[in-house]
Amino acid sequence: MTKRCISIIPLIKILLLLQLGDIITTYYVLSLGGEENNPLMKNIVESPIGIVVKLLWVLSTCLISINLYNQFKKLMLYLLVFLNVFYSFIVLNNALNIIVLLEGK
Repeated sequence: MTKRCISIIPLIKILLLLQLGDIITTYYVLSLGGEENNPLMKNIVESPIGIVVKLLWVLSTCLISINLYNQFKKLMLYLLVFLNVFYSFIVLNNALNIIVLLEGK
């Protein structure tokens, strides 16, 4: 890893953790009888290769970010911050859905 990419590594690690949190909480919501409300993700999540697709998405995002960081430093930093905030809300939403579904049982 080049020295120039070090500042985005923590953001990439956070994104990886948030993606893992999204996968775990999404499938837990589904196991409790909830459903995927995002029309773009509904067919993907409900297919057998859903986890693979989600993992490939985050892996490709991280690799592209590292490769483009040298040319577009600020843009990549802003993009990773945006993705981390975005996925934080997704994980929070999933966690709230889990609470609602558990209270209903």
